[in-house]
Amino acid sequence: TLGPLEIERDGAPVTDPDIRRERVRALLAYLVSNRTTTRAAIVTALWPDLDERAAANNLRVTFTYLLRLLEPWRTARESAYFVRFDGPTVTLVTGERLRIDIDQFEDHVVRAGRAEADGTPSLALGHHLAAVELYRGELHEGVPDAEWLILEREHFRTRFVAAATRAGQLL
Repeated sequence: TLGPLEIERDGAPVTDPDIRRERVRALLAYLVSNRTTTRAAIVTALWPDLDERAAANNLRVTFTYLLRLLEPWRTARESAYFVRFDGPTVTLVTGERLRIDIDQFEDHVVRAGRAEADGTPSLALGHHLAAVELYRGELHEGVPDAEWLILEREHFRTRFVAAATRAGQLL
């Protein structure tokens, strides 16, 4: 998600045509940024100009595409694993089976800060460099600017610049 959206499955890039759908990328970006949210919040963020019925229909269709993209092995009647629905609540489940680069990025930034505090700049350098390597561009590149996305993009851009600057100083 740092840079152009890419999905890998078993080490190979996913080339499913659904990944090129703008609303599918926007929905995935929203779920990555808001791991637990509500259907109403998603509709408000992605389709603010549509009436409730049309927005709900768009959400249903877009979820169908997203779930097919994330879990192509899942049958139509089988519950989704990565995206869980509990009434109005929607949760993106991450972990060992679904890893997201921003989580790894943040982990390296935090570890670099701890290493700096512990007085081990060589360890900090490794984490700063790993964070810099993960940053391939603007957060959710290709997803149109939206109010919910602006601050988060700035957050990661600022953390990237700080990590790159500190890595340069330590080098």
